[in-house]
Amino acid sequence: MLNNRRKFLKDSICLGFSMGCLDIISTADAQEIKNYSKLNLRKVNEKTLQISGQVYDKTQTPLRNLIIEVWHDNTEDRPEFFEYKGNMRTNSEGQYSLETDFPEKHFEGGSLKMRRIFFKVSDSSKELLITSLYIGNDGKAFIDSSHVGNLPKQFRAELPKTKFRNGKYADIQFNLYINS
Repeated sequence: MLNNRRKFLKDSICLGFSMGCLDIISTADAQEIKNYSKLNLRKVNEKTLQISGQVYDKTQTPLRNLIIEVWHDNTEDRPEFFEYKGNMRTNSEGQYSLETDFPEKHFEGGSLKMRRIFFKVSDSSKELLITSLYIGNDGKAFIDSSHVGNLPKQFRAELPKTKFRNGKYADIQFNLYINS
């Protein structure tokens, strides 16, 4: 545990120094280069979501070293424009963690839709899963129907789990299941 903290502090200091010197590298890009299983996309919003989980295959084996892309807040109604984007990798136990601002808006086809965070899981050769985590006005999380269909039956009532720490923070447990 102590070594993990030291590594985190060392990497944070190096990242902070490099961010100050090179404005062309975004935080998400720098984290992708380091292959972190933790991604911080916070900008300015006071309301924060902490989303974490594991990625499993259909035999419930954790899947390591997979790429998870996340994106949310399409306020321009253009598919290519999301204000929050980033990548991370699952660690040796298939775990990931994301801290981000509370999603504000999602436009699609000219209409305002329910807040959502998109997740795309892939390995080095192919896309394995795309799903959405829907976020209610109160911060409670819901999954989309395609994700429910991808879950083994014994886990369908489990996901996702939302815990509120106070009015500004919500912790969401969101495990992802690859059904191939």
